[in-house]
Amino acid sequence: MKAEKIRLKVKYILAYFFFFFIIIGIFISNNCYSQIKKKYKTDNFVLDSSKSVQVFEFNLDFTNINKTFFYQNQTELSEIYRYDRLKSYTKVLPRLEEYVSKFGIQNFYKETHLVWRLGQLYELFGYKDKAQALFRIVLKHHRGEIDKIQRYYDSVTVNDKDYYVPLKHYYELVEFRKSVDTLFPPKGVLTSMGNLVNSKMADYGPSMNFERNQLYFTSKRNTHGTVNQVANEDIFYTILYDEFWDEAQPLKEINTRYNEGSPCITKSGKKIFFSRCNAPEGYGDCDIYMSEMKENGSWGPAKNLGSQVNSKGWDSHPSLSHSEDTL
Repeated sequence: MKAEKIRLKVKYILAYFFFFFIIIGIFISNNCYSQIKKKYKTDNFVLDSSKSVQVFEFNLDFTNINKTFFYQNQTELSEIYRYDRLKSYTKVLPRLEEYVSKFGIQNFYKETHLVWRLGQLYELFGYKDKAQALFRIVLKHHRGEIDKIQRYYDSVTVNDKDYYVPLKHYYELVEFRKSVDTLFPPKGVLTSMGNLVNSKMADYGPSMNFERNQLYFTSKRNTHGTVNQVANEDIFYTILYDEFWDEAQPLKEINTRYNEGSPCITKSGKKIFFSRCNAPEGYGDCDIYMSEMKENGSWGPAKNLGSQVNSKGWDSHPSLSHSEDTL
């Protein structure tokens, strides 16, 4: 009987210690989880206990887009590449994030691999939405080359398979591209605007004003040269009167002996953007120009949009967004 009591006491003592250690374990687990959550929370990515770097949200605030063509800082890049080689990704992420946020317009196609790498890092740390937003930017600059992107950029970490972008994201991005690129033409009847607007030469590139009563377009109906006649691209316009389009007229203040075309009118109708090719003051083969309407209704002198917009190559076919803050 005495031995039975001793065995019961031992059982009670063991049960007590068992529950005691379970409670201690739960407390330690919760504390560790809180520390991890605090360290890797979405709003701030912590480098150490004394410093944190704010993660920029999407929409991305690329502060240099309208200030510089191409941003580069070799010191910052060397530091990013050094930590990347060491696989110190907790140090790469905030540095690369800050660097990409300083991109100028040329960085997006000259240093696309940095945008892709930042997307991979977001993917690695579980920021799926941010990763996909960056992958979409890459696709915008490499349309139709998804396989090439996958082969080239993922080869950077060919020996680190966990660092790959999951294949399912590619399918999601393909579906995203379909929603952007697919054109569903409206059902209707195509009719010619008649010989008051069209000519026997090429007429193309139409653009309407906001009120839909003025139509601007490019035409090759004019020629220059005495011996060998050469078609000259010019901008023409026509006005809607009583549901009929009037005879097309050349935009005399803008047209020159050089080629002008691809007009785009602002909502106010006070500014026109267009392309001019082979002009001696141009930066390349074709440049984008702008002209403002004067108080008397005529167009002012054409102004080249400068090296921030134009390049040494071929720049043409301007188009404004609905909010008119993006060309």
